[in-house]
Amino acid sequence: MKIARPAQTFGRGIRPDDNRVFAQFADAVRTGSDIILHTAGDSMGNYCDIDEMTEAILFLLQNGVDSEAYNVVNEKNTMRIREMAQLVAERIADGRIKVSCDIPEGNPFGYAADTGLRLSGGKLRALGWEAKCSLEDMYRKMLGMSEYH
Repeated sequence: MKIARPAQTFGRGIRPDDNRVFAQFADAVRTGSDIILHTAGDSMGNYCDIDEMTEAILFLLQNGVDSEAYNVVNEKNTMRIREMAQLVAERIADGRIKVSCDIPEGNPFGYAADTGLRLSGGKLRALGWEAKCSLEDMYRKMLGMSEYH
């Protein structure tokens, strides 16, 4: 048995009614709405394209060591939430939407405390697999945009 520890995954096939933060940002692009953060956006997220995640799991089944755990992540896509929001506004929406903060007192939305976790995919890379899909391309796939970089 090999163990895959996936980062957050998205890309092609994510449902439009998904309520995770990356999906909310994609919805802002669809509707042309500004992204309004209700926190400072300091939490760190680790991401990997859903198609690449599938490839990595199949790769691990063939090449992984039994009882070993492997992070499946694209470290180039590790960033703070506000950085992701800015990337989406500038590169996916081509600057047509903006990012702002509206942080209410007392955390009425119940957001978790900020996290700073950075996953390493080095162990999986050492076996010969590496993620390549950029966060920008993950968004383009999710939104059905034809141009991937």
